[in-house]
Amino acid sequence: MLKGLYFVKEELEEYSGVYKKINSQIKALERLGIEMELSYSVKKTKHYFRKIDNLTIDEFPHSFLGRMKKKFFYYNKLQDYILNKEFEFIYVRYNHFADRYFINFLKNLKSEGIKIFLEIPTYPYDEEIKDMKIKNILKEKKYRYKLKEYVDRIITFSEDDEIFGVKTIKINNGVDIENIKVVNKNKEQNNYEINFIGVAMISLWHGFDRMILSMAEYYKNNPKEIVRFHIVGDGDKKVVTELKDLVKKNNLEEHVMFYGYKSGKDLDEIYNKVDIAVGSLGFSRIGLKGGSPLKIREYIAKGVPIILGYEDISLKNTLDFIYQVPNDESVFDLYKILDWYKNLDKDSTKIRRYAEDNLTWDKQMKKVNDYILETREKEKC
Repeated sequence: MLKGLYFVKEELEEYSGVYKKINSQIKALERLGIEMELSYSVKKTKHYFRKIDNLTIDEFPHSFLGRMKKKFFYYNKLQDYILNKEFEFIYVRYNHFADRYFINFLKNLKSEGIKIFLEIPTYPYDEEIKDMKIKNILKEKKYRYKLKEYVDRIITFSEDDEIFGVKTIKINNGVDIENIKVVNKNKEQNNYEINFIGVAMISLWHGFDRMILSMAEYYKNNPKEIVRFHIVGDGDKKVVTELKDLVKKNNLEEHVMFYGYKSGKDLDEIYNKVDIAVGSLGFSRIGLKGGSPLKIREYIAKGVPIILGYEDISLKNTLDFIYQVPNDESVFDLYKILDWYKNLDKDSTKIRRYAEDNLTWDKQMKKVNDYILETREKEKC
């Protein structure tokens, strides 16, 4: 049986979207017959821990000596563990941390015949890291071009054939269908009320302010139909505060609701009220024209129609349950969106079926598994 390690340098919060995504990817690889382990970080009051599943393999005190140990020897025990367990590959979630120690870590693994995959969640990402310290940006830019010496393939959600001189395997975000319930809408819902939902770890690029400003324009004309926007999630406190101020400024308090973080049954109850989901509307703010965000796949698995403000590179342009608005800062016409919705086949099970047929993690991670098996066969020859 193939053995692989999924390496995440950052901390993982158990109920975060990142955790759910990684867990779904691992389960998909396991269903494909690969024995997987997960390495991640845990930060406590006095120590920073490096764990593999439930096993602690290293710890770094929050002290000067601990910081020095973390800087110079961060990968040592992890490397020993990988070599002792005889993993055939390591799958790295790469969040801009290339430096000499990481490159040396990859070099040592490569010399032992271990295959190295690097997943880049967002590419290009230079706009995303512009708030990092200048010295860290320069260091990352220097060392990322050394990745080509040791990385077998970069896993990308973009359309790039090559990144930093490394050939890519193109995948799309998937969903763990079994854990997502289709919406169960209240059939007695008011036909003169249309409810939108946006679920996110809220950031600038979600562009929820565009939706709020579009609602402000809509309500200037004393419309017959009530439009409400349910915003679910925490995130960037500054952005959330600005959204709340924008709602107040435009007298939309009765029409825009902020729930904070919700999950499970509480989140399902909100979903059961809504008609249309709001995808990211601010990709232009981080220099992106397209992408394949995970949340959109979750909306489709829930069976909810969507409005998007970018080109989703893995969804067909002809899907009638997706409405496209421009990828810019413009206010969009909610009357046109409501007309589209009225004429739409709103059968949630049909929308969900598209996710079942096209958007599972099993289908995406099979591309990685196929590459491993193909190269394995070539090496035997």
